[in-house]
Amino acid sequence: MKLMILLLIGTLVAGIAALFAGANDIVVTVDFLVTQVHWPLALVILVAFFAGLLVAAILWLPTYFGLRTKLTFLRKENQALQQEVKVLRTSPLKEPD
Repeated sequence: MKLMILLLIGTLVAGIAALFAGANDIVVTVDFLVTQVHWPLALVILVAFFAGLLVAAILWLPTYFGLRTKLTFLRKENQALQQEVKVLRTSPLKEPD
């Protein structure tokens, strides 16, 4: 179900992008430091969008790997605590003297 919703959203976004690209087919000049290119406006926006995605992914990766490391540590700690609870539940109670 989750995959179907993601596919539907992806198809909707792709359709909107295709409509946008068709409506913005003018050619614009992009000036770089050493060269100049003439690209359709939709391509310029698409390149800027994917450049933003790339920057966001690069900035997100340290957080992602830090959280995965913490999750692994917490799972091991949880397993050790569950084992300790199991041992404590099965051990006999000692009467106070």
